[in-house]
Amino acid sequence: MPSMTRSGRNLQVRSGALALAVLAAAGPLRAGLQSGAVREVQVRMSIGADAPEGPAFVHFQPEFARTAVRTQRTVPGRLPRQRRPELSEDLLVIAAFDVRGDEIYRTSLPDPRLLRAETADGSGRLASTRIYRESVDFWITLPDGPDLDHVVFSHPEWTGTVFNLVPVGEIKLR
Repeated sequence: MPSMTRSGRNLQVRSGALALAVLAAAGPLRAGLQSGAVREVQVRMSIGADAPEGPAFVHFQPEFARTAVRTQRTVPGRLPRQRRPELSEDLLVIAAFDVRGDEIYRTSLPDPRLLRAETADGSGRLASTRIYRESVDFWITLPDGPDLDHVVFSHPEWTGTVFNLVPVGEIKLR
């Protein structure tokens, strides 16, 4: 059975099977959150003060991000359900909190900042490289409710034995 411990601001997840328990509740954590409406939020995540004019990339994983709400709207619908949630370093974990600071929803999505590039060396062997966008806009879907207060974005970091969920950004929804 996986165990979770807090290490500073990071959450550590111990499991031999990629920490399914952390995302197993990839739907509403509290009963009654599904009202038939969801909140769609467009988020801008960047590593600079302003978004660059054209596409800009970095060859390292940013440890922080400036995050801002671009738009948000309430629409009829239900939250998407993750069938086999697993942690990996290619994900962004999204946790929504209410006004009391209680976590009410957790999900993950492929990290929208991440691009992969493959290049050939002199002998023709391919090498994979990770490239990150300096700025990206993306949508997240959250349970709609009057208590929804803020969202924390975390990046799973594998240490060899545990995943650390390292916070990289936060948005306020009120």
